[in-house]
Amino acid sequence: MVGVAGRVVGVDVSPGMIAMAKAVAPNIDWREGDAAHLPVGVEEAFDIVSCHQGLQFFADRPAAIGEMRRVLAPAAARLRLPHGGPSRTSR
Repeated sequence: MVGVAGRVVGVDVSPGMIAMAKAVAPNIDWREGDAAHLPVGVEEAFDIVSCHQGLQFFADRPAAIGEMRRVLAPAAARLRLPHGGPSRTSR
């Protein structure tokens, strides 16, 4: 679905969950990290950021949402929040 040039990056704070995810989906770029400090460099930008079943567990929800917005590409970017919340199309 991401096309030839696209890629998917997954982040989880748990090394065990990352290991399990790598076994199930080895083609995804799995990274261990905290949602409030995403392991994403300034040179990386994403068209879509999605968070499923995680927001309620984050210690610092505003920081996590800020990080999700930080890694979004300026053009045509979307942030998908849990519970079917609306997409955000601006930074």
